Amino acid sequence: MSSAPANREHEFALKVRRALDERTAALPAATTDRLA
Repeated sequence: MSSAPANREHEFALKVRRALDERTAALPAATTDRLA
């Protein structure tokens, strides 16, 4: 049961990463080139 908080943290990290992926996919190519 001690791994439950870590698992929740991992799920949260995946959600954040998925949200960022969707955000970057919506950005124009010129913007992502500037960030790269």
